[in-house]
Amino acid sequence: MDIGGSRIKSEPNIVPLCDILLVLLIIFMVITPMLLFDNEKVQLPQAENTTDEPGPSSEVTLTLRMDGSLFVNKVQVANTGDLEDRLSQEFRGFAGRVLYFKADTGLDYAPVQEVLGVARRAGVERLAVVADRPILEQN
Repeated sequence: MDIGGSRIKSEPNIVPLCDILLVLLIIFMVITPMLLFDNEKVQLPQAENTTDEPGPSSEVTLTLRMDGSLFVNKVQVANTGDLEDRLSQEFRGFAGRVLYFKADTGLDYAPVQEVLGVARRAGVERLAVVADRPILEQN
């Protein structure tokens, strides 16, 4: 208690700072799972003769989902015209580079053929089809 005198006290008020920090914490808690969400998820076909050879460090992955959406290195491409531009840009000056192709199991052959034709026109010379290993049953 201060008796007498008209001193002005200036004390920091940290309540608004705590409110702001809590709001930021909640925002980051909500946004973080969205950043980790893999929007190019496809169900790959299973193959019996797969290898464990790693791709090059600068690999290019083309993903075709069941709904027809296309992704190049996890970035969505609007249509096949944009796909051709993006792939030709990725493969410009890299003759030996490999395109890793992922397609959903239930796709018909026609959309796969169309996408592979676009890749060929874009200058892709080497193609690797990505498949899952079958789960071996234990007796």
